[in-house]
Amino acid sequence: MNAIEGAFDRHERVALYLSGGKDSLACLYLLEDYWPRLTVVWGDGGDAPRETVAMMQRIAATVPNFLHVRTSQAAVHAEYGWPTDLIPAASGPCGDLIVSDAPRLQSRYDCCRRVVWEPVHAAVLAGGFTLLVRGQKDADALRPAARSGYIEGGVETLNPIEGWTDDEVFLYLAARGVEVPTFYQFTKSNPDCVRCTGYLDERRGAYLREYEPEAFEEYRARLALIAREVGPLVATLGAELAEVTRD
Repeated sequence: MNAIEGAFDRHERVALYLSGGKDSLACLYLLEDYWPRLTVVWGDGGDAPRETVAMMQRIAATVPNFLHVRTSQAAVHAEYGWPTDLIPAASGPCGDLIVSDAPRLQSRYDCCRRVVWEPVHAAVLAGGFTLLVRGQKDADALRPAARSGYIEGGVETLNPIEGWTDDEVFLYLAARGVEVPTFYQFTKSNPDCVRCTGYLDERRGAYLREYEPEAFEEYRARLALIAREVGPLVATLGAELAEVTRD
């Protein structure tokens, strides 16, 4: 008995978290024989790429069980600010108590947690799912949230492609005839939200310019505002570093 079959035999309620990226897509088709025994779960913050929305509509019409977890990125941004990789002190959690006109900003991970991760996890618990399938890989730049076999709150994790590389994922999808999302021609990762101003290392601007022009204009304006807030602090850091490192 392989690890996948063993995990499904231990659980009656199985959820597969599908982001729309290549890794979760690979998991979806790898587990095609198990589709009647699982529920595909999508966390939708209301700002996904149009091609992701279209993909999810096709998948929802194909798989037996599909759970659409709707959240509001706009509401999270209204309360906590835009996500960024660089947070000035005045824009942090206590900044508005000291600097009244500073824009609110939040960590990119905090934003993802509020918009997608926590709502999806809450839906998994509320649905009585006891096995959660993810497309996490050991080769990913970010540490996996949990490895296969990990159990927390009565929910076991299964990462079927844990030992795969990115190249192996792309080769598998090609062999299965699965269309890879267009954004992989521009960036290495799946953008959950097109107006996200975090994850600058993913360099999503070119993709947005060509495929999401309306979002691109907002994205560009938000980056300019963040740069205005961060720029002086970077310059100050550089000056202080030069002072303490000079001979």
